[in-house]
Amino acid sequence: MRRVATVIATGLLLSSGSALAKDYGDAGTIELGGNVFFESTSTKLEDDDNNFKTDESGTDITLAPDVFYYLMPGLPIIGGIELGMENDKDNEDDSTSATTGFGVGVGTGYFVKVGAARLGPAAQLRFSQETTKTDDGAGVETETTLSGPGVRLGALAKLPIGSGGVITAGLFMNYDTLKEKVKDVDGETDVTSMSFGTTVGVSVWF
Repeated sequence: MRRVATVIATGLLLSSGSALAKDYGDAGTIELGGNVFFESTSTKLEDDDNNFKTDESGTDITLAPDVFYYLMPGLPIIGGIELGMENDKDNEDDSTSATTGFGVGVGTGYFVKVGAARLGPAAQLRFSQETTKTDDGAGVETETTLSGPGVRLGALAKLPIGSGGVITAGLFMNYDTLKEKVKDVDGETDVTSMSFGTTVGVSVWF
């Protein structure tokens, strides 16, 4: 009788553990990690009087820690921050520029299970601010701040690895409507920025 009771108790514990076990992306899954974004940016600037217009392009690299919480299988709430830094120097005239950036975003996505991976779209509303300090090499310094809201749309692939790891890769587009303000100068410039790029990242889930 004691052996039978022991076998039954062991079976209940095993079945309970199996019921509590979950796969990546199931309801209640929490994912913590970060991504590196590689962006190709196109920017248009226009002042309040529509007198000054400039088209610019460039490439940026941004670090972005984030968190995913899955409300239901495949459907997460996404929150994250973005940190960026860039330093440039012109060796001909000794001019320099230093840029620091910060942003926050919140959004959602939907990821379907395809084999071992989860694939799907994601979207975030974001707010970013970027400050650039320049020195023309002759001691004249300028400080410029860009800030405003935007949206990020992307397609992500997430592949669980090992016992609690995830590798992420994807494509994305950012669209931002910003205000440019030069310190100690009156007025602001409207800035529309659109960027396309790729992202890769690693994270842990539980």
